[in-house]
Amino acid sequence: MLRATPGKACHANNASPLYSYLLLAGEQGGTEDGLLEARELLTMNLHAELVVLPACQTAHGHVGAGEGIIGLSWALLVSGVPATVLSQWGVASESTSTLITAFNQNRKKGLSDAEALRAAALHGSANPATWAAGHLMIDWSNSCAYSCLRSLSCR
Repeated sequence: MLRATPGKACHANNASPLYSYLLLAGEQGGTEDGLLEARELLTMNLHAELVVLPACQTAHGHVGAGEGIIGLSWALLVSGVPATVLSQWGVASESTSTLITAFNQNRKKGLSDAEALRAAALHGSANPATWAAGHLMIDWSNSCAYSCLRSLSCR
């Protein structure tokens, strides 16, 4: 498990999206700078079914023709992660925590990622600004996931 440091744990770089990064807790006296950049993710073969980055506008990046949004989410997809939950804009920590806690509880109940995020949002605050920033990105080559999101009736 990678653990981000408190505070500004990530940075989306729209001008140079491959330099978007996660700031990780490093070892004292180590040689690493603690930055895990999108360009570094591209060289990795990750074996995670889901990555959740719910803060810091992690869904931002550069819109590339034929590629979509190039940034952390794109790099994670290329490195083998089929689904990511990201934030489209800055949201208060408390509401983000509530949303992600409900999302995880819904997944434990057996809901798909799309259903779990939708249910967490529907049962959250009445103010969409507190939950609408949550964004699920899925590898669209998985047609079951695509059908599920289109119909919102996954079974």
